[in-house]
Amino acid sequence: MGHWYGEDKREIFLREIISDYCEANPETYVNLKFNHEIIEKRSKFGTAWMISEMIMTGNIKWDVIWLDANIYQFCSETLPMINGGKSIWWIFR
Repeated sequence: MGHWYGEDKREIFLREIISDYCEANPETYVNLKFNHEIIEKRSKFGTAWMISEMIMTGNIKWDVIWLDANIYQFCSETLPMINGGKSIWWIFR
């Protein structure tokens, strides 16, 4: 899930990084989506809610997501503490 959609040179910069990465790693498929393509409106709370649901249900749709401080805060307040009080925040596969 990408960030900076419609933010002029930052969006171009992000797309160039992904293009360069794909050229250097042709065996890897990158399907860049911006949050407005996944969630109907640009809402930090809506994005956080979707990420929290994805983690709680185990239906992980994305390998990499971008979280700003507000989205991270919303997610951390939404997700329960499990594993003997340890957060489930980062799941690496």
